[in-house]
Amino acid sequence: MTDAPFDGQLDRWINEGGACSRVNTARSLNILVVEDDAMIAMLYAELLSQIGHQVCGIAGTENDAVSMAERLLPEMIIADLGLREGSGTMAVRRILRDRMVPHLFVTGSAIHPGRTRDPAGMLRKPFSEDQLLAAIALAIAGPPQSAPS
Repeated sequence: MTDAPFDGQLDRWINEGGACSRVNTARSLNILVVEDDAMIAMLYAELLSQIGHQVCGIAGTENDAVSMAERLLPEMIIADLGLREGSGTMAVRRILRDRMVPHLFVTGSAIHPGRTRDPAGMLRKPFSEDQLLAAIALAIAGPPQSAPS
């Protein structure tokens, strides 16, 4: 296991000419968004809808995310690392105790390669549609990972 998120896969994919048309998840996914900023959560929902996915729920806290995941059984989770109440990483870690779910994390902070040993996808805000599509494709293609430490 490496310390870098995606082990550079996302960067390589983008740098080698990856584009929206080249990413195909083969089907629409029901995605749980874990984001405590309502405006950002709505933007994610709109963007995910535009690229062919459905947002099955939006959780603003760690506990809400865990509860919604139990009820809604999302096929993927996109979680902000930091929440006002709890953390996105802990929410995902708790959800993964019950079942494996592909996931990726977003953050407004700098991503430090040595910060986590988890190769789960990590995107820095703001990110492009192409970067989101690539991160989703990579997250669902590989085995689900645990939340970062």
